[in-house]
Parts: sequence; structure tokens; C-alpha cells
Amino acid sequence: MFLAEFLLILAICIGLGNLMPAPSVDLSKALGYLSFVGVCLLVNLLYVFVVIAGLSFAIALAGVASSAILGWIRLYRTARPNFSLSYGAALGLGAHPLVLLPVIIVGVGLVWTPVSFLPYGDDTYANWLTHAKQIWLVNDFWFPGMMSAALGYPPGWHLLLALSGGFWGSFVEVNTLTAPLVFHVALLAMAFDLFRVVLRRRLELQHLTSSWLALFAILFLLAIEGAWKLMPTLLLSGMPLFYSAIGVILMLTIFWLPGALGWRVALAIGVGTGAHYLLKSQGLALVPLTVAAVFIATLVTRARNGPWVATAGGFAVLAVLPVLVEILSWKIVSPVSMKCTLNVGQIFYGSLAGLDRPVLSWMTIGRDLLVETGGYLWRYKLPVTILALVGLCVGLTRAYTRWLCLAVVGYVCIYLIAVYVTYVGCPGGFNAYLSSLARYLQLPVRVLHFVGIWVLIVTVIDFGRRLDWDQFRRLAWIGGASFVAVLTLYQLMAVNASFKQMASPAIGSRMSQFVTDIPGEVEEVLRLGAATNAKRPRVLMIYSYWELFPYLVARHHGFPDRHSELPGVASSSAAPEPDSISRWRLEHARFAERKDLKPTEGTLKFNLGDYDVIWLRDPIPIVMSRLRPLLSSRECADAPNAFYLVKSVNDVRAWTCVPRKAPLRKR
Repeated sequence: MFLAEFLLILAICIGLGNLMPAPSVDLSKALGYLSFVGVCLLVNLLYVFVVIAGLSFAIALAGVASSAILGWIRLYRTARPNFSLSYGAALGLGAHPLVLLPVIIVGVGLVWTPVSFLPYGDDTYANWLTHAKQIWLVNDFWFPGMMSAALGYPPGWHLLLALSGGFWGSFVEVNTLTAPLVFHVALLAMAFDLFRVVLRRRLELQHLTSSWLALFAILFLLAIEGAWKLMPTLLLSGMPLFYSAIGVILMLTIFWLPGALGWRVALAIGVGTGAHYLLKSQGLALVPLTVAAVFIATLVTRARNGPWVATAGGFAVLAVLPVLVEILSWKIVSPVSMKCTLNVGQIFYGSLAGLDRPVLSWMTIGRDLLVETGGYLWRYKLPVTILALVGLCVGLTRAYTRWLCLAVVGYVCIYLIAVYVTYVGCPGGFNAYLSSLARYLQLPVRVLHFVGIWVLIVTVIDFGRRLDWDQFRRLAWIGGASFVAVLTLYQLMAVNASFKQMASPAIGSRMSQFVTDIPGEVEEVLRLGAATNAKRPRVLMIYSYWELFPYLVARHHGFPDRHSELPGVASSSAAPEPDSISRWRLEHARFAERKDLKPTEGTLKFNLGDYDVIWLRDPIPIVMSRLRPLLSSRECADAPNAFYLVKSVNDVRAWTCVPRKAPLRKR
């Protein structure tokens, strides 16, 4: 099902991309460019259909699918008159990442490794996966009582996960991975198309030669994980942020293609920028770059005076219009969030309010930010960073890459300024001084790596074509084919490793145990709770861990997988019931250490009749001592963590001990 959904959503994105006007003749039938624009358009359409129009996911899916079909019809009509599949064209098509990469993924999934997925990570459950599941269940982006740490976040990533996870009528965790996978494949395919067009139009290379050189470039970028590994194993929003930012900046190269239509390029960039913001509010840093880059690119490629100044201004407005509409509309309809980092106005107000601080304080934050940034660059893929910087420097000497390199530098500067202002304006919005900085820096560093290496390969090829290669032509083809074969084989092994990691994440024994055992335990607890005649059993989960991860995993799996399994509990805005769509009423008590005398978080009440099931996962002495008087079974009293404690139907003062079975996977 995962592989079929991956191919289907990829086809939908290609169809949607065909609804956008082509920015140039070279890209009118470029499937890679169409797929990337299509996935960005998909994010925007989901926002319009579900958030703005208030449509259900079923209707939104029908609208998206219908639009994609129209796009495929349009592609068929435009491509059919000139279609001819020669030997060279067939080789070029086989070298296209939109063909090769899905073949690798589907082949590995069918032949080597069965596809399964155990989601892991606090943020996955607290911010993204569980939130998306709730959206899909209620057919709305928010409802009273929704439990999520991501309330107030732009909903683009949640909507895309909800669509992919519930595509077949039930929410399946493994299918949510199709969202980042399609996004990544689309980015690589577009980078391939742009690379090939630059080689053909600017360096005057033949079609077949440019195709295989472009394939080498993409496989090399994959090998060094320029944007990420091909097959993602996480559902964090950082990955689609990488893909969308890189894609939008790369699209600036279209301005320098012969016959490019500026307003169409601006529109495509606007759709990409809008999707970038909808994925996460960090995307706001791309907005000023988009405006400036489109304006300058229009003037540089056309004229520097006269009516083109007004035209460039109009193109810049067109490029920023989608994201402005989304920012304003989300400001109106978004649920209230108290997080300072999600409120641009509060960030700037906090920065201005801090003007009365000593100048030294401002300078200290800026100095420490630069020092930590330098340290991160030194620690994280230093050789790749050096190559990318060399690529940017060399690219500045070429007219067709100069402004692209300047755009990367501009984006990195704008982003770092935004991070600095956030730290200054929201000093209480972080756990510690400059906390999460490494996570914030991943985005500009990925942009630097991908675009810098992309430019470096282009300029190296430009230098090489000036040499006399005739006597080395055969050797070059053999060597190039060997490199491509080796890099392809490497991707086969990398995808296989990713599939294995998805099924059994090697992240430490305890966390691995949680994601493996808890789904089956949840189903057992729900079965026992139903035996007490409770429609939504009240369950107390007690565990020992340094963070909330076990509770988050249990809470997620407490939500049903199908609409027909919803409990039908009404929740009002006046008195919302937390987790009102869950199959149980889950409470928890978390002990940071087993020896602690009171829980670090949650509740700990053992009044008879309060709970239907007590679920003690760890042998916590203080809890076991309080439970023993309630238990008649000596075996159970000695080790209550080996049992589920179930309230008796006939006597609320009596508890039944049910042995915990060997946990079974939910799927």
C-alpha cells in the first residue's frame, strides 16, 4: 500500500504541476519541474480547501484528484503531437530521477525489505503525527479539545501528513512517509531538469550528455545527503522545509533561460514560497529574499530602467502574493497559541522592548550566535561545507550562476538575522540560552550545501568542456558510466538501510522498546477497559522516563484509525474535553527516576472508582507500595508492573490483575 500510494501521490503532483503555466519552452514538459511545482501547489490547495473553504478531506481529495486528472489531460494534449521515443530519448528518460528513483524505491520495497514503519521521536508524536491523525479524523484543521504541542503552527505539513496517512479510508502511519518522500523526489527531479537545461542552453552540450551529467550530479548530491537521505525515516517538518527552500531558490535560475516568461516564473516561485511558509513559520525568512530576488532578476535579465522597473515590481508582488494571503488568513483562523516564536509581531515587539537593555547584552547574543554558528559549521560536514563555499565563489564568476549564488548568501544572512531577532525578542520562549540553535541552523546549511554543490558541478563541467576531450571521449564515457553505476548501487543500499531503520529504529533500547511494545499494549488496555462496560475507559498510565515519550506514543495509538471507530463524544468550545475523539480517557504519571517519591509530571490518584484500568509499566517502589493494599493476589502485589489492574464490574473496591501479554504490533 505504501509503494502504491507513493506512486499515486507522485502522479497527482505531476498532474497538478501541469495546471501551472510553463515558465519556458524547455520546462513545459519537464516532469521534474512539474512534480515540484505540483507538490507545492498541493500544499496550497489543501490549505485553501480544508482551512479556508472548510471542506472535508474526502471532498478536498476529490478536488485535488480531479485537478490532477485535468493536468494529465493537458500534458497529454501538449506532448502527443511532438512525441517520439528514440533510443537517445529512451536513455534520457531512464536517467531521469523521476523514473530512476521510484524504480529504486519500489524495487527495494518489493524485493529486499518489506515496508513497515515505527515512528519515533518526541516531536513526531507531540507536534506532527498525532496532530495530523486528529485532523484526518475530524475533517478539520482544529477542534475544541485537540491535544497537540503544535497548535498555532501553519497547518501545511499537518494537512499533507493527514492526506497521505488517510488516503485509503484509514489512517496508516507508514503511508505518512510518502509525503516527505514525494517532496524529496520532486526536488531532485526538478534540480535534474534545471541542471540539464543549463548544460544544454548555456554550455551547449548534447541532450544525452547533459542528461547523464545531470544524473551524476543528482546522485552525488544524494550520496552526500545534500538535502537528506532519499528515503526519509522521520516525519519532522525540517525535511520539507529543506526541500521547499532549496527548490524555490533553484527556480531563480529559470530567469536566465532563453525565452523565460518572468511572470510565470514569479508565479511558480510564489506557489513555492507559500508552501514553504505553510510547512512552518520559519518559512517567513524566505519571503524578503523572494521579493528582492524576483525584482532584481527581472531587471538584470531584461532592462534596468524604463517600464521594466514597474514590471519587476509587479512580478515581485506576484511572487509574494500567495504567502501574504496565507499569512493574513492564518492569522484570522488559527487557534490561539501562547508561543512567542509563532508570533512575528510579538517577536519584533519583544525586540523593540529590549532596546533599553545594555548594548553589551545585544552584542553578547550576536557574538555567541556567530560563534555557535561557526562551531556548527565546523562540526557538521565540514568537507561538504568547504566544497559548497568553493562552488559559490566560483559561481560568482559565471553570469548564469552569479545571482543564484548571491541569493543563497542573501538567504543565509536574512535567516541568521531572523534567528537573532527571535532570540532577542523571545528570551522566555526557549528552554535555555540559544537552545535549539543547531536545529535552526540545519535549514540554511542544507540550502548552502545543495545549491553550492549544484553550482560547483555546473562550473566544473563548464571548465571541462573548454578542454580538448576528443582523445579521452571513450575513457570519459566509461568512467562516467562507472561512477553513475556505483552511485546508483549506493542508493540501493542506502534505501534498503532506510527501510530497515523504519521498521526497527536503532535509537536506544528504551525508546525502541516503547515504539515496539506500546501500540500492542494500548490495544490490550482498551480491550480490558471495554470489559468494565465503560464506553471510554479512564486509564492511568504510570511510567519512569526522563521525558513524555511513552505517554505520547500511547496517546497517539489511543485515537482510532477509522472514522467509524470514533467514540462520538461531543465537545464544546465552552467546555472542551481533551482527547474527545480518543477511544479512552488517558491520564499519566511520569517519574523521572524510579526512586522518586512523587511524579515529575501528571497525576497520581488511587481513589477507588477513579479509573477503570491502572497501567503500571515500570517497577516504581513508591507506586507499588501504594498499590499493594488494593490487590488480593500475592503474585500481583509483589510485581504489579507485570499486570494490568482492572476495576471489577461488580465491586468498585476490587481490582482484577490481568497478566501483561507479550506485546503485539498494532500492524
